[in-house]
Amino acid sequence: MTDDRSFPGDWTDRHQRALDAALQAALDTEAGLNEILLQSHHDACIEALDTVLDTEAGLAAILSPTSPPVPRLTRTDAGHQAPDPTQKIIRSVSPARRIALRRHPDLTTATRLLSRAVALAADPRRTWSGVRSLALDIVLELARCLPQDMTAAGPRSIELSLDQISCLDRTRDLYDDLWLSHPRDNPQDLYLARDRARDLVLIFTMADELDNNPALTRAHARGRDVVFVLDGIRRGERLREDTADHACAVSSDLTRVCIREISRTIGQLLGADLLLFNAASLGAFLDDFTKADLRTANLAGTDLIGVLWSENTTLWPGSIDVEHLKARSESVPHEQGVWVVRSDQARTRDPAERNA
Repeated sequence: MTDDRSFPGDWTDRHQRALDAALQAALDTEAGLNEILLQSHHDACIEALDTVLDTEAGLAAILSPTSPPVPRLTRTDAGHQAPDPTQKIIRSVSPARRIALRRHPDLTTATRLLSRAVALAADPRRTWSGVRSLALDIVLELARCLPQDMTAAGPRSIELSLDQISCLDRTRDLYDDLWLSHPRDNPQDLYLARDRARDLVLIFTMADELDNNPALTRAHARGRDVVFVLDGIRRGERLREDTADHACAVSSDLTRVCIREISRTIGQLLGADLLLFNAASLGAFLDDFTKADLRTANLAGTDLIGVLWSENTTLWPGSIDVEHLKARSESVPHEQGVWVVRSDQARTRDPAERNA
């Protein structure tokens, strides 16, 4: 009589083989491995490109080392530019409100960074250390704004991709990494900060696609600029030798980043969608008051340096001493009666002088 019984180990082996056969039929393990390794392969390819392509030479060919980026333009220069879609928003904001924006601390910080970037790009004696220092100041300011964007977006928007507390922690960690890397000059801190910024950009991308929110759109744009600037610093660190051409290219890039950040800040303060100023329209919005009625404007604490005004068509509040303002200004060539403020704040009259 044949005994058909089998040992428990044989039974387990048969079922394991059956399970393996079923999984092989249902799952494409090779495709799964390829998907897992896709990101690492991509990173390896990007790293390998640096050994094949001379990106710095390409940038230098596009951006001449002796050609500075276009700074904020005067009214005359702006007249030769192509029509700008931001002109509608410029016309919709009163001169009093435009000049009041100049004293907002976020906008003040961003415009000072832009002034530094323009001056650095125009300076043939620029050094890589100077460009790197400005770049870190810019990414610190961008990172400082990210937690504000997260708070403004509201918890529901963030929860679409990640809980708000975790996202806020990530933005603060990014700022801490950047803050620590500035004085210590440690490339590893910058690489960590760049990786954190890339992760945040992915989060912002998913959240913004699910919930079109102006605060998330700003956060996404700021995060991308952080990655962009940090990548520029990283390329400069890897050159190690002559970085003059790279310093020129990065300084021009920093000018454009600052213009984008000022555009975002203005849009945020006006409660408008993301604005895309160029150098000409930004100069017209922040600086050109040649035909402005400012009689009702409160100019206390407002920095007027860079403001274009006309002795014939600009109407100032009674508190402004126009003759003193003219003494602090320079005449604009080929523009009769048009001046640009170049020095200290204009002196304001006291009530006794105004009533005299």
